[in-house]
Amino acid sequence: HFRLIVIASADDVYNNFPVPLLNRFEKHVVNFSSCVDKGVKDVLKKLNSFINIFKVPQKTVLGHNFPGIDNDSLGSLSLLAEQKLKSLHYSRLSQQQQQQ
Repeated sequence: HFRLIVIASADDVYNNFPVPLLNRFEKHVVNFSSCVDKGVKDVLKKLNSFINIFKVPQKTVLGHNFPGIDNDSLGSLSLLAEQKLKSLHYSRLSQQQQQQ
């Protein structure tokens, strides 16, 4: 027995992989939001709500409205923002402790 793990983007899989090959695999979709904690998911949800304000109705794919942006890049931005906020919070706590 052996296991084969193929990591590919959904677009690549649907456009370039032959159907008989796909039928032989157990498929799992993993995206950024399935790998992060609730705080990052909340930030991501707010970011998506903000982006939807500017979304052109007939363009349903995020990259069509904002070239180079997809759900994973939004997730990366959310994670980066959360880490930055935590860093600022800890540095402020450290400064307050030093002043006391």
